[in-house]
Amino acid sequence: MVLLGKRVLALLRRGGKIEEKDIWRCGNISVDFNGYLAERNGEPIELAPKEIQLFKLLIENTGRVMTREKLIDGVWGIDAPLYDRTIDTHIRRIRQKLDLNCITTVKGVGYRFEVSP
Repeated sequence: MVLLGKRVLALLRRGGKIEEKDIWRCGNISVDFNGYLAERNGEPIELAPKEIQLFKLLIENTGRVMTREKLIDGVWGIDAPLYDRTIDTHIRRIRQKLDLNCITTVKGVGYRFEVSP
């Protein structure tokens, strides 16, 4: 039932019936996923579109370990001819650019986004 609801909302958004603000904030950092913008204290942070999409996918799955394969499928698509180390590079860049310690590595498995208490 949840999946059906998400699909209906996605169709409504595509049709212009719903405008959704999709902004994530943590301290002085904000990321607007719809506008593909990131800021720290009002100053822009250069994040590539794929980095923003990857970050959003991690946030949507907070607390869950996401394998590299799931991350590739979720951002690039199932048939993407990418190596799993591509994800490692993007995660490293996200960590550096946002200066956040909330993306943890689960050795041999993948990555997890964790919210600090």
